[in-house]
Amino acid sequence: MPRPPGAPRPLVSAPHPGSRRPLAGLLAILAVLIIVTLAGPFRSATTASAPSGVPASAAAGAVRVPAPSPVTPRVVGLPVSDAGATLIAAGFRSPVSWRSDPSAAGAPCAVVGQEPAAGATFQPGAPATLVIVRGRCR
Repeated sequence: MPRPPGAPRPLVSAPHPGSRRPLAGLLAILAVLIIVTLAGPFRSATTASAPSGVPASAAAGAVRVPAPSPVTPRVVGLPVSDAGATLIAAGFRSPVSWRSDPSAAGAPCAVVGQEPAAGATFQPGAPATLVIVRGRCR
């Protein structure tokens, strides 16, 4: 049906027989509006700026708990190979260095000292040194 002269143009035109184009366009517009409406709260929460001196993660509601520092295991009395493997498994840098103590008594290659001391906290990847009894290792 023709439009009278001066009549406003309709917002949505009636589909022609066999044509789905206007309906598909309308559905696409509705889908975009729904997505924008639902995504709005998420976007504003992630882009909110934190007040001065407050980390952004705290402002967004995240609570960050620092990881506890690892503690140096006691390896005195172990053979040097077992002590080294224990320290590496705990987080020390590989390889673990060692030095012999000429005045130490005990089985050859037994650990008689360690740096850092047992129970001390350390940063992962830190170096460690073992002090061993001088002699031929088996």
